[in-house]
Amino acid sequence: MKLLQKTNKIYLILSASAFLIGGLILYLVISVYLDSQLTERLNDTKQRIIARIKSSGSLWEDPPFVQIRVIETTEKGSDIVSDTLIYDASEKEILPFRQLKSDLTIGDKTYEFLIRDDLIEKSDILAVITIITGTALVVLLITLLIINRMLSRRIWKPFYSIISDLNRFSQDETEFIINSDTDIVEFQELISELNNITGKAIRDYQLLKRFTEDASHEIQTPLSVIQMKLESFIQDPDLKESQADLIKNALTSVHKLSRLTKSLLLLTKLDSRQFPYTTEVDLSKILASQIDMLRDPAKDKSVFIEERIDPGCLRTVNPYLAESLFLNLVSNAVMHSPDNETVIIELNSIQLMITNKGPAFSGDPLKLFERFYKADRASSSSGLGLSIVKKICDLYDFRINYEISDQIHKITIKL
Repeated sequence: MKLLQKTNKIYLILSASAFLIGGLILYLVISVYLDSQLTERLNDTKQRIIARIKSSGSLWEDPPFVQIRVIETTEKGSDIVSDTLIYDASEKEILPFRQLKSDLTIGDKTYEFLIRDDLIEKSDILAVITIITGTALVVLLITLLIINRMLSRRIWKPFYSIISDLNRFSQDETEFIINSDTDIVEFQELISELNNITGKAIRDYQLLKRFTEDASHEIQTPLSVIQMKLESFIQDPDLKESQADLIKNALTSVHKLSRLTKSLLLLTKLDSRQFPYTTEVDLSKILASQIDMLRDPAKDKSVFIEERIDPGCLRTVNPYLAESLFLNLVSNAVMHSPDNETVIIELNSIQLMITNKGPAFSGDPLKLFERFYKADRASSSSGLGLSIVKKICDLYDFRINYEISDQIHKITIKL
């Protein structure tokens, strides 16, 4: 809900409540006032009739408003005010009246006075008040709505300008400043804080980017040198078997460290979105090429790869990330498949599905996407392959799912 809509909603609730309470109070005040005025008029009419009888001795009647009769009792009763219903011949309907009944002795006669006046029905009063307050409420709300819209467009214009500037923010820029001309203190403070935050984000991003680039060079270079030296040593014909075994173990560790470093650097770059370049690529061709690269390792394990790849599966992605995605998926399936088993790889315009037989796993398959998580702690895997796969899928909004049933592992990616 937008701020203006929320504000108008609050105005509506408060205004309706205020008008409801005000209408009830007004109804009670008017009812009490009319009752007192009506009773006062009845008493005034009574006094005028008494004065006329005393001055002229004549009786004046005007049914049903004034009725006077002589009674024989000499006891004076108290005045009784009550409401009654009487048929009005002129209106031809039964109408409510306020009635004053009074016994009064004048001279040697006692009179019974019945003085009546029209009684306004409280339902009519309530209806009139409801109409008046309801109309006033509607007019007020419409007026407030129009005024709020006119003011909000002017007052909130700097805010929408700030949002527009933030939408074009990119960490790749060397400088980013929000410039919005406003005299509203709150917006000025917001702009100042946002400029500080975006400036810090750009500086941190540039430092991280520089670190990953330097780390990639500074770490991989000595690892390559160590690998070359160890490979030279192991080819020495005078090398003892025990020494050769030590060098082989060292080479294995260097290879693992090199893969681990590359995987961590790739994850860091994915986290900081350092792969802005995208182009339309044929995923079918990229997947086929990655499968070809892994055929020899698969043959060494006697693992067979069955391809069901539809041609012409086009997507707009970074080519390097597409290669990394398929390489990690296929190599993971080959690595964890038992000997003499088959890895089935299916690709069409809708999804990629890789099925293989693997070790039993009783936990949540989604935990396998976590960094350094390994179902088998003794495995030589770094535990980062599926983390890289998940990051790439998130980057391009691919939906990935991992299912395990009866040692059958199935990864599905909706493209």
